[in-house]
Formats: sequence, structure tokens, C-alpha cells
Amino acid sequence: MKEPTAKLNETAPAKQYRCPECGLHYEDEAIAKKCAAWCSKHKSCNLEITQHAIETKKLKDQSQA
Repeated sequence: MKEPTAKLNETAPAKQYRCPECGLHYEDEAIAKKCAAWCSKHKSCNLEITQHAIETKKLKDQSQA
């Protein structure tokens, strides 16, 4: 089985890695690869992984404001 890939988002202001399966973005490439592996294998998202997504962090910040 080949290792999952995470794509570097070149247009983001800071380094971000995108899961090619679900499209969520991560600051950590290793977590983005875990996300890609999970999504590819299970055709779903894992809440323990997606809690680290940039989009999830933005939602948490908005809800606390």
C-alpha cells in the first residue's frame, strides 16, 4: 500500500497541508497524512484527526467570541 500524500497549499499565508480526500487543511503534514489515510480507507472523517484541522479551530474560535 502506498503512503498517503498531503498537498502543500502554496497560496496560504502560513504552511498548510490539505487532505486530498476531504479537503481539510492542517498545519502539520503528519496529521494531514493521517487524515488522508483514514479518509481513503474508511471513506469518512475521523473526529480525533479533524479536531486538528484549521477549519475546526476557526469554528471553535468563532463560537467562543
